Amino acid sequence: MRMFYGMARVFQELDNEGRLSERGLSQPLNFLDIGCCPGGFAFYILKRHATAQGTGISLPENQGGHGLQLRKPLRNRLKVITTDILCSLSLERASISPHSHDLVILDGHVLRDYLQLKNTTIHHCVWKHYLLLAPLVLAIRSIKLGGTLVMLLKNPENIDVAQLIWIFDRVSTIIHLVKPKTFHRERGTCYLIAHGVGANDTLE
Repeated sequence: MRMFYGMARVFQELDNEGRLSERGLSQPLNFLDIGCCPGGFAFYILKRHATAQGTGISLPENQGGHGLQLRKPLRNRLKVITTDILCSLSLERASISPHSHDLVILDGHVLRDYLQLKNTTIHHCVWKHYLLLAPLVLAIRSIKLGGTLVMLLKNPENIDVAQLIWIFDRVSTIIHLVKPKTFHRERGTCYLIAHGVGANDTLE
């Protein structure tokens, strides 16, 4: 449970510094958590927003994914889809309506026990880039106009990650880069929080 409650603390830091709860999230809140297990982010959101409903997507345990540790009654407000996000997951297959979520979270990473990685000659770095882009396509298709995106970024000094930050700065009303102390103090990671995705009317 250490990871579960630690992730809840991470999202509390994101909420406090990125002003998630102050930026007009719709009520009842409908959120999508891509890479949700063990469920710490969903735990924090469902506790803080009593009417929130969520959908979580996570790698199956038999492929190296984490198990869901969220318990009832909060568990009743989270629909969990266990599937490999890198294997052509579509909105239709996941029963996710396009542009239907106020908040979308991207927190996936390549797990050490990911069975597909063990059975391939593709380099680990390629998988990291694929894991950055494939869920992002799903996120963009599922987020509401003007919604909020929370995304884990690794090595933000890299040109491809910096370009991604620039893009969201252009298409969102405001962005924050937040480095939580929990779990991330000594890691080359941070979170991008983009409010008002697609609602920036200052674009030329």
